[in-house]
Amino acid sequence: MSTTQAPLPGLEAALIGLAALVVVIPQILSPLAEHLNVMAHEGTHAITASILGFGIAGVAIKPNADGATSYHQDTRGPRRVVTAFVGYLGPSAFGLGGAKLIPV
Repeated sequence: MSTTQAPLPGLEAALIGLAALVVVIPQILSPLAEHLNVMAHEGTHAITASILGFGIAGVAIKPNADGATSYHQDTRGPRRVVTAFVGYLGPSAFGLGGAKLIPV
């Protein structure tokens, strides 16, 4: 048994296509998105490390959309594992926070 989905109205399909075009085509948006992702990632590392008692020496964002967070002291043990793990959740958390700001 197969079911078919009703086609989208023309205006909705055109708007979805236009939105996809705006995101995919321009060469400037991809590097911007990469840098925003790195900022959220490294920022979450720094915020978590600070909350867990590590001193933050600096956060570096490189031109190739890479980054690094450095600490004042040696960071070993479970606090470091938590700090490293939470950094990867940061971009998603910032995205969810931004979505929460959208009025319904």
